[in-house]
Amino acid sequence: MNVSYFKPRKFFNFFPHPYDVGNPIGSWHKYEDNHFLNKLYEIDEDKFGEFYKYHLTHTLQNNTCSENAFFFKVWGIVEDRIKNLKAKDPFSSYHDR
Repeated sequence: MNVSYFKPRKFFNFFPHPYDVGNPIGSWHKYEDNHFLNKLYEIDEDKFGEFYKYHLTHTLQNNTCSENAFFFKVWGIVEDRIKNLKAKDPFSSYHDR
């Protein structure tokens, strides 16, 4: 059984809650962190708190981990992505313009 820190989108649900992560078809759980970040990029900054609480509530209700462990999970995901973005060569042909 896959442990999900974030509330997943149900399969074939084409009208999910705005904060659910994932896609309607296919297995995406091994990319859960990327789906979380993609959803974070899509929402407005003033909704970040609601988004965090939505997934924290899911995690606590499913006894996935403690509130503290969830915080450090999210912190680690964001920190890793920031490191990744800082390491990109701005002169590379792959760099966003």
